[in-house]
Amino acid sequence: MAIPNSSAPLLDDDIVRGSIDFKGRPVYRSRSGCWKSAFFIIGTFRGSGGLRAECLADPFIDVKYVGAVCLKVHKTDLILLEESLTNIRVYYEEFRTDVITLFIVIHNGNVALETKLLSVGADVSQQLFKGFATTEAVRDGHLEILEILVKDGASQPACEEALLEASFHGQEKFVEMLMGSDLIRLHIAIHALIIASCRGFVDLLDALLKVKVYSRWPM
Repeated sequence: MAIPNSSAPLLDDDIVRGSIDFKGRPVYRSRSGCWKSAFFIIGTFRGSGGLRAECLADPFIDVKYVGAVCLKVHKTDLILLEESLTNIRVYYEEFRTDVITLFIVIHNGNVALETKLLSVGADVSQQLFKGFATTEAVRDGHLEILEILVKDGASQPACEEALLEASFHGQEKFVEMLMGSDLIRLHIAIHALIIASCRGFVDLLDALLKVKVYSRWPM
């Protein structure tokens, strides 16, 4: 029995039809495209529409490619002062993190580009250091984007993590939308209820009780 060539692609679909490399050999998607995919992340991050369009039209582009960027995050701190009112300090902090293009698009609130990425194969349930795409949508306050991600097939872990994130930040509309799906398990719903209680989000507690968290208990 002949031993298969370990360097050959497992699927014929891996071959880019009608393309060859500089030595005239077939081109495989699994071995090409990283530079173009990196440029795609850079172009999206910097808001370069021309570079984005050029990358999306390229057959080598990998919309699931993971790169790294520096993001600016809005943060607040409470400064406790003796015998005076508490001050709130608002500032921005930059940090380096791994991202896919979909995360940047969600961070920027670009619904049209999000829809385009999903149509060309972006993974709605891909998990990185910052969590899932659903978590990013909740964190940045983009309800419409979250709805699109859920309708596009976001996994149960992605939706449950988004629910906990929304409960932590007191985002009532996000909680109502996620609890209205069939993707939240009982113990996660109870966890969200506990988070909302501990953080004093009364409206969020009402929203959770409105969808009857307790009704999910087995009888």
